[in-house]
Amino acid sequence: MGPQDGVELVLEVADQVVHRLGRHDIGFTLIGSGDCYDELVALSHRLSLTTTSRSRTHPDSDVASILSTADVGSPLTRRIR
Repeated sequence: MGPQDGVELVLEVADQVVHRLGRHDIGFTLIGSGDCYDELVALSHRLSLTTTSRSRTHPDSDVASILSTADVGSPLTRRIR
């Protein structure tokens, strides 16, 4: 999770969905590490996103299991201009 990936956008969307729309029946899972991991964890705490889970690493078999429960997934990449 680096600045080029735009993961903070997922947290901003999660904030809107949970706090503005009042949806507490939804979860967000972020998997990965990188230069921005600690900043993203801090942002999720500042936004009070208790429906968001984060993990630096998972074995490949766990990732497949986690992804199989998702309704939506996104390989994030921010366009750099």
